[in-house]
Amino acid sequence: MKKILILILSMCVCLSTLSGCSGETITSSELESSEMEETSSTPEPTATPRPTPAPEPTEAPVSMKSVEFRGVKLSVPNDWTTTENTDNIVFVTSYDDASLLSLNISEFNSEIDMTNSTFRDGYILGISESDGYEAVSTDDITINGHKGFEHHFLMVSSGQQLDTTFYGVVKGKKLVGFMFGMINTAYDDTKKQFESDIAAILESVDLSDLDAENVGKPNDESSSSAVKESSRASETKNTTTMGERNALKKAKNYLSFMPFSHSGLVDQLEFEGYTTDEAIYGADNCGADWNEQAAKKAQSYIDMMEFSRQGLIDQLIFEGFTEDQAEYGVTAIGY
Repeated sequence: MKKILILILSMCVCLSTLSGCSGETITSSELESSEMEETSSTPEPTATPRPTPAPEPTEAPVSMKSVEFRGVKLSVPNDWTTTENTDNIVFVTSYDDASLLSLNISEFNSEIDMTNSTFRDGYILGISESDGYEAVSTDDITINGHKGFEHHFLMVSSGQQLDTTFYGVVKGKKLVGFMFGMINTAYDDTKKQFESDIAAILESVDLSDLDAENVGKPNDESSSSAVKESSRASETKNTTTMGERNALKKAKNYLSFMPFSHSGLVDQLEFEGYTTDEAIYGADNCGADWNEQAAKKAQSYIDMMEFSRQGLIDQLIFEGFTEDQAEYGVTAIGY
């Protein structure tokens, strides 16, 4: 640009010189002499320094929001949606590919000893019952001063393979579990973003108030109930088939991170390969409050798009909820 300006200025000077001399007659020899003098007296042009390129803009850090669940504090990206259940809290990402974080807290009857691999291996054995389970790696970790373990594995859900990592962090008798899952076919840049978000979330974890929270703390009444429940479970195991028991486990697993109607859950279990009888058994015995499930489903729809009240009721009925359940769900979220 500077060279163009210099050239234009030079042309203007030449035109000004010629117009100033328009009243005189100039011979060709004088013109040549004049051109030679101008050429010899014109200084050599100096190179224009190249401007320093501006630094490339860096991506703005992801905006985070603070969340607290039963004594556990952490930060997650602002645009992640949240569904809080009785036993856990689920965060669904804003990415194009389905990816989520599930947080749950378990309490055991004695202090958890992470120096002994028995507890870790036993917990992973429970995870290995997931459909399409394939172990990738297991490592001992420390998150903000608390010992735990990381278990990376693959599993199958709704016909999709999920790349999943479980982070278990121990404090006293309590195990705080973070389950991150993403469809295995997600784009590389989405995976990188998810990994970056996971690192930020784990770094933000604060368990300082966990002891003050009564998270399933055993007492005489609950211990007695646990014994009765164990006895009932033992009796049930002798009267049910393995398919029914597995369908029940799968039903509870689904409800831990996604709301379902009774018929919707039966359909999902049948899609997973369970027989109709096994699927109905799982839905009948999973302990779900279908009114509560309708409210959660209504909220998840409202979080994603706009609905009229009647349109939302119709959508819930389409999902398999009864008209009364759909009415309850929409009313429960304040619509």
